[in-house]
Amino acid sequence: MLSGKRFALKLSVVSLILSSLLLPACAGKEIRDIRPDWIQIKGGAIMDKNQKSFYGVGKTDKEGLNKSLARTIADKMAREEIRKIFTKYSEILVRDYLISISKDDPDEDRKKKELEENVKDLTVNLLTDITIVDRWTDHSDHVTYSLARLDLDRFKSNIQQSGDMGRHIRDFIRDNAEKEFDVLEKTRRQRRRRD
Repeated sequence: MLSGKRFALKLSVVSLILSSLLLPACAGKEIRDIRPDWIQIKGGAIMDKNQKSFYGVGKTDKEGLNKSLARTIADKMAREEIRKIFTKYSEILVRDYLISISKDDPDEDRKKKELEENVKDLTVNLLTDITIVDRWTDHSDHVTYSLARLDLDRFKSNIQQSGDMGRHIRDFIRDNAEKEFDVLEKTRRQRRRRD
């Protein structure tokens, strides 16, 4: 009889230990099933926790894809979203730079050509600085989402370290990157209010 009580006590202890290990895992699953807020941002220039970043959201909703392929497609789409946003950002910087070039500058044509080449290189190199910061799969409709980010500070740091870029272009981008970011962020907020 005594051995039965010991067995019951041991079984209770083992059950308590197992349940304490399994409950947090279940709780994490329940929390992760809640749709993250970032899915609604649709990308853009965003000030987040005192850090300015470009965000892009990608998704794939093709049923039947394995998890790895679905994540790869969503990641690629999120990076592409940032590339589109950054292209608009670059166009604003280029426009402002071209306005700043004096019409009397004898190097105006050379500077314009140099700028065009630098923007192309910058866009290609940009893709290596984009990081996937979160992913989520909605199991009810099999949609996989990815959130990509490009930090403005990292972008500016890479601009300053770029040996191929002319000093005058590098300085202009450094001096105007924050201002143009703020313009894009303001535009994004206004668009969200209208929607």
